[in-house]
This record gives sequence, structure tokens and C-alpha cells, in this order.
Amino acid sequence: MFALLAGGAFVTILNAFLDRTSEALSVPPARPVNVNQLLIRPFLLQIGMAALLVLPLITARAYKQERRIATLEPLRPSPVMNVPTVLGTFVGTLTLYAVMLLASMALVAVLLVYGAPEWSSILSGYLGLLLMGAAFISAALFISSLATSAAAAGIATFAISLMLVA
Repeated sequence: MFALLAGGAFVTILNAFLDRTSEALSVPPARPVNVNQLLIRPFLLQIGMAALLVLPLITARAYKQERRIATLEPLRPSPVMNVPTVLGTFVGTLTLYAVMLLASMALVAVLLVYGAPEWSSILSGYLGLLLMGAAFISAALFISSLATSAAAAGIATFAISLMLVA
């Protein structure tokens, strides 16, 4: 008997919800909906947060591997840090980050098919994410070059990223 009453109450509440929803959808909004404010801005903020939490994993061991490969080459007399190794590691990591950003642009492309967001804010948002990622990658590679192990570099970089997020 209680289940029958609960089922009837559910149907009544669902019917009232559907009535309110149809009323809300039939009335046009008082002002136009800003797609950039409602969808793109929070999406870019979430991408930035995810990048600050994922980039320590990518950069924790990147420089150590490049330095080890450079010291194994017979033509190099000493394991001195050289500019091409550092730049190569930075450009490689930044390229990986740029590919990650391009993957997220697929969702924005779907939005462009169905809506009319402003291009300038999307491009400036992605440029800001790329520059923020480049700055973070450079700091993370610096920490990686100072750390004695990849785990220590990852933990230190992750702590710095948490401070930046907070």
C-alpha cells in the first residue's frame, strides 16, 4: 500500500516538474544567452586545472632521461648541461601539452557547429592556456633538473601546482 502511495506521489511530482519545465522553455529568455560566459569560460578553467595537475606527471622524469641519453653519447666529454638538451626537452613536453589542448578543442568545435560563440575569446583562452603551460613546464623542468629522483621531482612539482591552484 505504501509503495502504491509513493509511486503516485512520484508521478504527481514528475508531472509538476514537466509542467514547470515546459513553461520555462516556452518563454524566451529576457536577454540572449552568452555561450562564452556559460560554457567556454568554465570549460577553459577546468582544462587549466587539469593541466596543472597532470603536467607534474609528464615533466617529472623528462629532463633526467634526456640528460642520461646525452651522457651516454661517446662524443660528449662530460655530462655538462647543454642548451640543446634542455630546449629539446622543453619543446617536446610543450608539444605534448599542445596536442592535449588540441584534443580538447574537439569539444569546442562541436559547440561551434551548434552555436555562435566568439572566436576571439576562445583563441585568447587557448593562447593563455598554452602560455601558462609553457611557464609551468619550464618551472617543472627546473625542479626536475635539481631533484635526485623522478619521484621527488614529481612530488615537488605537484606541490607547487597545488599551491598555484589554491
